[in-house]
Amino acid sequence: MEESIMPDPTAGLVPAGESSRPEFRTVHVSIEPSAAVDRICGRLKGCVATETPTEITIRTTRGELLATLKPGQGEDGGSILQYRTAPASQTATLKARSLWRALEPFAE
Repeated sequence: MEESIMPDPTAGLVPAGESSRPEFRTVHVSIEPSAAVDRICGRLKGCVATETPTEITIRTTRGELLATLKPGQGEDGGSILQYRTAPASQTATLKARSLWRALEPFAE
């Protein structure tokens, strides 16, 4: 009788507190995701926000991922922002820096 080998259900999972996107920085901001998107898209030209069941993604009109916003945890609310920081000279990274400047006053 052959022994069945089951795949490890935890394989590929990212430990809590670590980003699955190492080229992104994670910051908690004290502004709700929808208000953050309004602020970002009001200041940046050429960005598109798309809501998914778990987060809001912000991309360039060419489809490059700039940032994600998730609802914050706990009583404080706010949002969890992950924005692109590398490669430094890439156009999407430069645009993500401008995105960060729009939300920096809300950083905690």
